[in-house]
Amino acid sequence: MDLVVLLDSSSSVKAPNFQILRQFLSNLTLNFNVGPDAMQLAVTRYNRRIDDRFDLNDYLTKNDLLRQISRIPYNGGGTFTGRGLTYLADNKFTAAAGRRPGVAAIALVITDGRANDPVAAPAARLHEMATATRVIAIGVGPNVHEDELITIATAPASENVVLVPFDQLVDRATELINKACIVDTNECLLDNAGCDQLCVNSNVGFYCECEPGYTLGADLASCIDIDECANNNGACEVFCNNTAGSYECSCPEGQGLRNDGRSCDIDECANNNGGCSHTCTNTNGSYVCSIHYICLYVQVSGLTCDDFNECLDENGGCSHDCVDTSPGYRCECPTGMILGPDMETCETNECDNNNGGCEQICENTPGSYNCACPPGFGLRSDGKTCGIQYVDECQDGNAGCQQTCVNTLDGYRCECQAGSTLNADLHSCDDINECLVANGGCSHNCTNMAPGYECSCPENMILNSDGFTCSCQDINECAVNNAGCQYNCTNTDGSFVCSCPVGQGLHIDGRTCGKNRADVAIVVDSSSSVKFNNFQKMKSFTNSLFQSFKLGEDRVHAALVRYNRRVDERFGFADTNTKAEVQDAVDAMPYRGGGTKTGQAIQHVIDNTMKTANGARADAQKIVIVITDGRSQDDVLTPSIALRDSGAITFGIGIGAGVLENQIQEIAGDTSRAFIVDTFDQLSGVILNHVKQAVCYDVNECDTNN
Repeated sequence: MDLVVLLDSSSSVKAPNFQILRQFLSNLTLNFNVGPDAMQLAVTRYNRRIDDRFDLNDYLTKNDLLRQISRIPYNGGGTFTGRGLTYLADNKFTAAAGRRPGVAAIALVITDGRANDPVAAPAARLHEMATATRVIAIGVGPNVHEDELITIATAPASENVVLVPFDQLVDRATELINKACIVDTNECLLDNAGCDQLCVNSNVGFYCECEPGYTLGADLASCIDIDECANNNGACEVFCNNTAGSYECSCPEGQGLRNDGRSCDIDECANNNGGCSHTCTNTNGSYVCSIHYICLYVQVSGLTCDDFNECLDENGGCSHDCVDTSPGYRCECPTGMILGPDMETCETNECDNNNGGCEQICENTPGSYNCACPPGFGLRSDGKTCGIQYVDECQDGNAGCQQTCVNTLDGYRCECQAGSTLNADLHSCDDINECLVANGGCSHNCTNMAPGYECSCPENMILNSDGFTCSCQDINECAVNNAGCQYNCTNTDGSFVCSCPVGQGLHIDGRTCGKNRADVAIVVDSSSSVKFNNFQKMKSFTNSLFQSFKLGEDRVHAALVRYNRRVDERFGFADTNTKAEVQDAVDAMPYRGGGTKTGQAIQHVIDNTMKTANGARADAQKIVIVITDGRSQDDVLTPSIALRDSGAITFGIGIGAGVLENQIQEIAGDTSRAFIVDTFDQLSGVILNHVKQAVCYDVNECDTNN
């Protein structure tokens, strides 16, 4: 079995509960045989980002897996389950990631809350990528969303959705193992399960499919012929004749089909065989005489020859019957036999008839066949059906195991508790000193325990919620001389921040205040979905926003970027400084439709617009406002985070029903900087004032203490 686990590491889980999830995975691993011919495990951790821990073929022993599970870190964040499901479908069930053909595959999704992004489409993609893949969804804790888990899991939900409190998860590992190990019944072996044509068995049931040229009926079992001629005459030039499961093009008398099988051509061969003595082949606009016989002698060059009977020469190589076809020959077999791959010898394939009577696996052999069973099962005395026969050795003195004895189909195995390892005698256990390997993942002190281990911190430091790293205890710098801030001082974890009164901005020294200086870039969507008239409204909004700032050499500098599938920087910070120049440049901005590559446009701002070589000022606050009407065709989160990490404040404005709310929030970085309106007309109303206030536009300092 290939088992792929998607593990929720969001903020709502908390560090103690995440340790329970690690223990659950350890118990799950302990209950399976691990190896290239047994169970293989892969784990991916997620919150707002994806953390791929290891693939199916990375660790092939139980001890290696247990060690890696104990090192899975915890750090909170959002619950982007849909993003995790998409990652599994694209990356975790490939041959490169260790996926084995013909081996049952299970995706185990463990989450404690509602996703921050859509899950229906990613779940359907995971279900459809391989019919042998089964998805089990485990909802842990009181805040799970059952309908969402049902969407994620493979049907039926009664078998593949589990709701459990954190404190019961570890104890229910055995129940989940039994769910994962349900032996599939091949319903297709009994009367094709009622399917009209094709029956496809899966590990959770079966489904019907139809041959090409047919469509599945409303009863999901019968197949209905598709009339291809009803759609554009089947692309036939003249006549279209619907057939069962297909169709044929034909031509008027005296004409034949061209090589494309659709258009017509005059068939010279229809008139006296084109003058050919043997084969006349019509071609596009002409015809060809040909001779397909093996010739003994030529009577008239290029036209006639005598046929050679290949069956007279060692029966044509046929093991049974040789039939002369003039020209050529073919081998045939007696009733009950089929022609082999060499097209000469005959063999009987008993497996073609009701699976040879075998309950599970039928293996054809030369002249005979064998029934076989899946691993862990054996043939009954009838030689056709499969059954389980075993003795529970664990009942007799724990079979000599020091700790845990696990009964298996073919015997038993001894196992050790988490934090212990099985010795070479395969019965006794020794404690694992996790601290010897990479200090157990601890950033400072690691203390071995029996079993397990514990991380701790030096004096004046505290252990973080991930249970591994340490942080210094915070000092309130603002308590001493206001930390040097001219006006306001705000204490933060490990640091402090100075701020200024309304109407002033922080100087580059980070402590003193003065007139507002800012570099403001507006990024405008020019994709096909915007349309020309709406683009004019976006230009009007952009002009109104720029005109609300105090533009000038020592105040606000402006930049404008237009994008669709390409990026077009209309002007940069070094190009314009006056309101008139900015207004003229915005009015001159053209509209051209195309794709919606918002992430690419944001990356352009990082790589070009915000560079000091292009006019950006090192001591000015960077502000970037993105205006779009649809969902981006590329990733916006990564460049938006990078832009904010560079010190910029980001805003996102989404217009219309096509926008994705979570993408606007990813661009903005905070809900207070994300704005969504229903129509372009709303840009010029309340939303303009809200954006002005949020960006901290021109402030009348006279309103504050005169």
